[in-house]
Amino acid sequence: MPSLLRSAELVIFPSRLRAEAEARRIVLEAPSPRPILGPRFTTFRRLVDDLATEAAPGLLRLDRLAHTLLVEAVIAGARPAYFASQFRGGVPYRGFVNECAALFLELKHAKIDPASFRTAVRKMPDQMRDKGGAIADLFEAAESRRRTVGAGDEADILSAVIEAVRDPKRLMRALEGVARVRVEDVYDCTALQFDLLVALSV
Repeated sequence: MPSLLRSAELVIFPSRLRAEAEARRIVLEAPSPRPILGPRFTTFRRLVDDLATEAAPGLLRLDRLAHTLLVEAVIAGARPAYFASQFRGGVPYRGFVNECAALFLELKHAKIDPASFRTAVRKMPDQMRDKGGAIADLFEAAESRRRTVGAGDEADILSAVIEAVRDPKRLMRALEGVARVRVEDVYDCTALQFDLLVALSV
């Protein structure tokens, strides 16, 4: 990831391509032979990764593939009767596994835990309650398995980062020297991601 000399401004771009393009522009437009002084560039994902190294050093970090495999093992072990049609020979269909894994991450990014989701299921119409309950069971089982192995998915890592950034007693090396954070093009921001932006603004 391109980074110029450390300065008081950290700019967060939506993609690495945008960050690299801006870095090249500043380098090309810098009057020679002056030293290049400018903001530090990063992406949201890279910033979270850098902060996570300090915020959750002992946590086994699950990428999306590892998280999906964990969910697959949970579904295969539970074999919920409601989703019997999603199995073949005792093995859950990959599409069903992927949908469940993505849903669980989406819920956690929206700050919805298994208990909150189960409460919402109770308020669903009768025709949706059985399906909602079966999903809640799998969600709860997946979270239990994750805690048992001492691992964290991307939502857990982000939550740990937010907690660390909010702690005034912690000085994060990834934010050393930063007095201002500028975000380029905020879109499709989840509740957890927005919490991090708010924490960085304090």
